[in-house]
Amino acid sequence: MNNLARMRTINETIEEIRQADPKSAVTAYFVRMLCRENKIRHFYTGKKILVDLDSLIEYLTIQK
Repeated sequence: MNNLARMRTINETIEEIRQADPKSAVTAYFVRMLCRENKIRHFYTGKKILVDLDSLIEYLTIQK
């Protein structure tokens, strides 16, 4: 079976994080900075950034 990356816009990423943890302090700015610093997998589609949700979750889990 082919595992597709769960790509989300930054706003959709924040929504997913907040569904899992309603009191999460993760912000769109924080996710944008992680993308700029190439700390999580992402790519640009025009001006929009698509974030690999699993990459973000992995990053946040490792940083405990």
